[in-house]
Amino acid sequence: MFSNKNIRSFVKDGFSKTRREKDVFDSEFKNVSDRISAGKKMMEEKSKNRKLIQNK
Repeated sequence: MFSNKNIRSFVKDGFSKTRREKDVFDSEFKNVSDRISAGKKMMEEKSKNRKLIQNK
């Protein structure tokens, strides 16, 4: 059976693992969001350039 010490250790390890996974997820999410924003900005610039060329 589980003792209080084992249960506390199990819960502590679970919280630590969850926090590490959350940090990794947040980091990856930020990187993807930044890439999407950069791609969107680049596409907007290309769109402006096409409009300028078409309006000549």
